[in-house]
Amino acid sequence: MKTETLDTLANVGSKVTTAGATTSVVGTFLINNMVGIIGLLIALAGYLTNVHYKRKASNRRDLELALNTRATEQALELQRVEAAQKAAERALRMDLMLAGVDVGPPPSDLAPLTSVPTPGGREDEDER
Repeated sequence: MKTETLDTLANVGSKVTTAGATTSVVGTFLINNMVGIIGLLIALAGYLTNVHYKRKASNRRDLELALNTRATEQALELQRVEAAQKAAERALRMDLMLAGVDVGPPPSDLAPLTSVPTPGGREDEDER
């Protein structure tokens, strides 16, 4: 081979070596940074997901609290109304009794008892 050809091949080899080393250094730098950047992006995505669901849970708790508060207020109002109705009925019954009217016992939501079952589910022999 000619000397010029050997010098050209040595020159090309040197350039390839330099390019490879440069690529290796840049690649190492970029890969490390890419891993860091990817890790940062994953951490950011996790944080944003956490914030989103925490906010959603907080809104849900606030809504449940508002609904429970409203239901409690409605139940208390119903109790107040029922107590006022009972007091008014009691006062009316007292006025009627004082006037001499037989009003009888207050109405009940219980069904009248027809017979009392004995333990064992059978009626007594004497009652038949």
